[in-house]
Amino acid sequence: MVDIYQQHNLMHEYCKVIPNLQQYDAIYSPYSDCGIFGHYFNGEPDYTQHMSHLGGTIGEIFSHYLSDVDVTRAKNKLYNELLSVQSASDVMQQYGPQFLNLNRKVPRSEIALRVSSMDARYLQDICKKWFVNQEPSFTSWGPIDQIA
Repeated sequence: MVDIYQQHNLMHEYCKVIPNLQQYDAIYSPYSDCGIFGHYFNGEPDYTQHMSHLGGTIGEIFSHYLSDVDVTRAKNKLYNELLSVQSASDVMQQYGPQFLNLNRKVPRSEIALRVSSMDARYLQDICKKWFVNQEPSFTSWGPIDQIA
């Protein structure tokens, strides 16, 4: 396996070290008093331990190697998503969780303002606080008999 700590590219570059990885997604579900953050991997059962290892260490990797370029790309993606809300379904998907979790609608300008103040160092500190030296939790589906 390639040493993933020596790679300095986007999240997808880290995932390329897993052979036959079919699907990857990062998941974040905020709630009023907590949140769930995780990774979803779909691939060959023989590489389940690789996927579990990467899912448990990717927060630590980002606490060291997240760059301002990555943050700028993510900000631009978010700004484009905020501006592309057009259909009623898009509005419900954006505002529904805000009403449930915060009891209010958060204006696009407030979201953009809060995100604009974030930089790589701030996000690295957040990763260190919540992911480094923390105990991960794993859930697996399918033929997982070989997992220790």
